[in-house]
Amino acid sequence: MQACRGPIIDDRISGKYRMLAIDNYEQAALEYEADNGAGTEIIAEGVCAVGYNDKYIIAKQHPVVQNKVDRSVTNYFIVTIQLSPGKDEPFLPAAPLSLKDFETQKHRLGIDDLAFTKVYYTID
Repeated sequence: MQACRGPIIDDRISGKYRMLAIDNYEQAALEYEADNGAGTEIIAEGVCAVGYNDKYIIAKQHPVVQNKVDRSVTNYFIVTIQLSPGKDEPFLPAAPLSLKDFETQKHRLGIDDLAFTKVYYTID
């Protein structure tokens, strides 16, 4: 008889936002947990690092293509934290940014100093 185990990552980031990965670190995805407990994926698996403050979550991702992490591509994301969204309000997935666009957006939002403080896996 095989024992059930929980996810390898279940890390509350801010409010109802959490990082979740079931079997391996490279499956890490950012999701929003609705009032009914259902999770909505905000950033697809492959998230390797996040940082956050009270208004934003930043994330770095290497996309997963055909069940393999594409280490040649790095996507960046800025997610606005929804402090009081409507009950079970659907969320659209965050759009990926290039490093240049990510840095420009961080500057525009006044979060130049917001850094990646949680690293889930590294590309070596």
